[in-house]
Amino acid sequence: MPRVWLLLQVGSEVKRSSHAGYKDIEGVRYVWDSTVPNSRNVFPGDIAILWNKKTWLGAAVIKSIDFDRGTREMFSCPRCGTTQIQPRKRKFPTHRCNVCQFEFDVPKLFIKDVNVYAGNFDGTWHYLNGEPTSKDIRELSNKFLSQHSMRDCDWARAASLLEKYGNLAVTESLEMGAAD
Repeated sequence: MPRVWLLLQVGSEVKRSSHAGYKDIEGVRYVWDSTVPNSRNVFPGDIAILWNKKTWLGAAVIKSIDFDRGTREMFSCPRCGTTQIQPRKRKFPTHRCNVCQFEFDVPKLFIKDVNVYAGNFDGTWHYLNGEPTSKDIRELSNKFLSQHSMRDCDWARAASLLEKYGNLAVTESLEMGAAD
């Protein structure tokens, strides 16, 4: 049975609180770094189902993973130093720390050395039919309450949801691609 990952992909228009984002190319590659939980648990041959917090975008087999050293611009609370901060849309100051509750306008910037990974799909990408709810997609995860960007999933549940939305051929193709 193949190993399956639910991978969060958000566009550059999304304002992140703790870092500046990644250089994903939808349908081609998924990029992450060593600050992400599960970053070292993804391997070639694993299946990736990408979603955007609302619905799925597509699925592919990770055929190879490129590795590099790099740096990441990170943002933190100027009082306690945690990266658990949230930008606010309607209130001022514009940020609030989730740990010490400090409110501020300008997060502290720091540079962190990281390992950078790029999972390459090498022609195995499939756009998916249907629009399951975010709840349906979250329930694919082996840890239902996980908020991580990379969540390990149960293949039987994933295949069932894919097939429910008319993606039987995709399911079969992913299984064959993961077995290669």
